[in-house]
Amino acid sequence: MTSSSPTAHACLPENTSTTTTQLPLWRYGDHWRNFLRLMIVEIFSSSRVAMFSSVRRGEVRLLLNQIMKSSCAKNMTKIELKTKFMELSFNVMTMKVVGKRYYGEDVGDVGEAEEAKKLREVIRDAVDISGSTNMGDFLPVLQWIDLGVEKKMAGLMTKLDKFLQGLVNERRVILSSTNCSSDKGVKKLMIDNLLSMQETQPQV
Repeated sequence: MTSSSPTAHACLPENTSTTTTQLPLWRYGDHWRNFLRLMIVEIFSSSRVAMFSSVRRGEVRLLLNQIMKSSCAKNMTKIELKTKFMELSFNVMTMKVVGKRYYGEDVGDVGEAEEAKKLREVIRDAVDISGSTNMGDFLPVLQWIDLGVEKKMAGLMTKLDKFLQGLVNERRVILSSTNCSSDKGVKKLMIDNLLSMQETQPQV
């Protein structure tokens, strides 16, 4: 452990991940402060949390209905609540952000089911990679030993970026068609606020 910045730069690899889009890994600066402010105001503020309270209630109600349905079935089935709660947390998050559910029985139509399958594969691969050992992360002098971890991580991030960009593009099309029509019944999502800020505050 070291508190010296030069020593840390000498001991650690230049990049601790394939990209620097993760806030804890960013260098401190104007971009870091702007994004932190955005997260506090637009994502984690009490008003934003209250805005999506109906999403949390809806997902909890859906989970309880699924558990009740399983318990009332003729063939008693074992329910692993740990997995159910993990799926609940993830579904609440994705419903807030993009209005889609990726786990459970009520995923959606065929297209969304295929989309959910792709995301689950990415998450599974990420968990597998996170458990892999890359000697270069501990001793930079051993970075020449290629175990394929960095290549897998780069490929995984490419898949994830493509998936997320697809969600952004899809939402932009929906918002554009809504603005061009009289239909104003589109549900407000967290991604809408971020896309709006991207237009009004491009410097952020």
